[in-house]
Amino acid sequence: MNKTSLGFIIITLIMMLFVTNSTQAAISAGERAALIELYNSTNGNGWNNNSGWKTAPLDIDGFALPGTENTWAGITVTQLNGIDYVTELQFNFNNLSGTLPAQLANLSQLEYLYLKYNKLSGSFPAVIAGLGELQYLDLSGNQLTGGIPAWLGTLTKLEELTLARNNLAGTIPADLAALASLKIVNFADNDLTGNIPAWLANNNLTGTIPSTLTNLTALWNLNLGNNSLDVGTLPSFLGSIPSLRHLQLYGNNFNGNVPASYANLTNLTILNLSRNQLSGTLPTLLQNFADLVKLDLSWNMFSGTLIPELGSLSKLKYLYLQHNLIEGGLTLSLLQMTNLEYLNLEYNDLCGGMDILNFAYLYWDNIKVIWLHHNYFEGVLPPGIGNLTTLTGLNLASNLVGGGIPVS
Repeated sequence: MNKTSLGFIIITLIMMLFVTNSTQAAISAGERAALIELYNSTNGNGWNNNSGWKTAPLDIDGFALPGTENTWAGITVTQLNGIDYVTELQFNFNNLSGTLPAQLANLSQLEYLYLKYNKLSGSFPAVIAGLGELQYLDLSGNQLTGGIPAWLGTLTKLEELTLARNNLAGTIPADLAALASLKIVNFADNDLTGNIPAWLANNNLTGTIPSTLTNLTALWNLNLGNNSLDVGTLPSFLGSIPSLRHLQLYGNNFNGNVPASYANLTNLTILNLSRNQLSGTLPTLLQNFADLVKLDLSWNMFSGTLIPELGSLSKLKYLYLQHNLIEGGLTLSLLQMTNLEYLNLEYNDLCGGMDILNFAYLYWDNIKVIWLHHNYFEGVLPPGIGNLTTLTGLNLASNLVGGGIPVS
């Protein structure tokens, strides 16, 4: 046997070995067909990233060989009980257009479907109803129309449901209350109407917040901002959802005090109750929120002084208390917020000197903005302000401060 023949045989054996190994690791023909139809239905040739899908050598169907699907952009294949399945589609910001194909239902073990900020159009994709293992669904930032389907309530393994920034209309199906595993819900910036059955932001919802929210024991992000919820006090039952990390009820008509039950929300990292009609003193229960990063109580009617409990918020970066009726002076508790970056106390009734700003640089290593304008501060500008080397914004206008500008 000559060297040429021997070389040919070796190359042939290597190719056979490659094809055999690839075939052994291949997903089913039905799942492969679903991926190919997804490509064709959403203009795969125009995707921002379609690497691997048509890398030579090609199969007879025009796509890369069976067994290579795990190398295709956006595809994750996982072996379950010795069988390979597609478990994740990740095509965020990838310029998909058109509609999702019915064949997608062949992906029986799909857990993650991320399609945000593409150009998908038409009504809500009915094929998703067949994806019973789905845990994470993000269709935000597309061009979907019509209503939110009631059958979403049958996808009981869902932990994330994000449909923000589409053109969805109508009311929210009560069937969604069955999604007890939900942790993230975001329907913001659509055209939804009617009474609120659970959660939403930036729509035209009215009515009251239902107490059935307490059934969502895994919920950690609740955003009901900028709606027209009924005038009344903040619902105390929200304090029975200790899993909450983000609680945002801004831009509604709530009045009265912050409920004492909110002291149970010890996992909060964001609390935004701004632009309501809340009153009373700043709640001392804030001391329970050791992980709080953002606190926004602005544009309310809170009165009294800056409470010492604010000093417990050592992780706080954003403190917004502007447009309230807070009086008294700046307190040392503010300096205990050693991670503070944004401090806004404008349009209050604060008074006295600003001496603590002389040595704030010893505590505020990351401070960027200090807004104290439209108060009643007096005296001279603290020269220590010049030591705040990270400061990018400072507004002390409309106070009773005199003297010159410090050399610092």
